[in-house]
Amino acid sequence: MKTGLLIAMLWGTAILVNAQGVDIHPVRSVKATLGVARHGSGDIKGIIQGFEFEKYFRKRVSWSVEAGSSIHNGRYPQTYIDEKQKEHDISYRYTVAGFQVAGTIGYCLARSKSLNFGIKAGALFRYQSSSAPSSLATYFPAGTNLSFPVMLIENVEPQNTYSPGGVIRLFFNYTPNNKYLFGLNTGFQADTNGDILFPQFAAFVGRSF
Repeated sequence: MKTGLLIAMLWGTAILVNAQGVDIHPVRSVKATLGVARHGSGDIKGIIQGFEFEKYFRKRVSWSVEAGSSIHNGRYPQTYIDEKQKEHDISYRYTVAGFQVAGTIGYCLARSKSLNFGIKAGALFRYQSSSAPSSLATYFPAGTNLSFPVMLIENVEPQNTYSPGGVIRLFFNYTPNNKYLFGLNTGFQADTNGDILFPQFAAFVGRSF
């Protein structure tokens, strides 16, 4: 009886010791992201969205791949008052939209069973289409002798571009039950076409497994 009890206690102790050496953190996750960002010099507002797959190959180090898009819109405000004192909005409106894929390496500065905080950095490749003109000038009737304004638009840059670049982000996520995760990130990205998305603020939800 005593021998059987001793064996059972030793066996239980061994299980506890081994269990403490097992990483209880999920090693893979998929996430969906939605947020806001400014484009260019910071005067074009828009939204960003994307999907990410992440895998930890060390307790604090991970790699991830993602695909995402962005859409921004702006305008050159302009109004015109005709002979009947009616105001017309003749603003030029434009859109900048892009799709990109990226690969990053992440490092957790702090990692617990339910909370992660860290930094990611990596490379991206971006396709972008823009209807923003290179230059724009409006000539009013007083200078043209016409009864309506004339807008002159010049384009010297390509509408569609393909550019490599880089990205860096800070992230924070909460995993309440080792299955679902919620989080926030902020970051900066730039590419060889001179396009910058900064600042970025986004929220994400995902599934760990």
